[in-house]
Amino acid sequence: MSVLAEPTVQSAISEGRFRSAPSSPVALGPELLQTYRRRANHLNQFATPHAVRLREDVLAFCAALEETPPDCPISCCSLDLDDGRSIVLFERADTNALLGVLRTADRRMVSDEDWDALWGTPGVR
Repeated sequence: MSVLAEPTVQSAISEGRFRSAPSSPVALGPELLQTYRRRANHLNQFATPHAVRLREDVLAFCAALEETPPDCPISCCSLDLDDGRSIVLFERADTNALLGVLRTADRRMVSDEDWDALWGTPGVR
């Protein structure tokens, strides 16, 4: 199921409970690839459904970056929901082809219990 089709996301969008950040060039693919490979390795230490899904999304983004010309700028925009979750969209700046979608959570915006459920790391803040 597409993240944008999820009922909680659709509800937030239809009720206007979100902010959007406009698309802006981020970096070239090789720079992002190096960063997101590290993030995938870091995520490997967590076993919660959120962490597993995020790692899978990061790896899919890395695979798309590997297929992108090295001189192609990548842009990023986000849909920030009012419950602390964000949907980050990465696309080729030259064609607007979608390269990856990452579902994240802002630690400052979620309860301790929700954070622990996302990451399985009680007591680590």
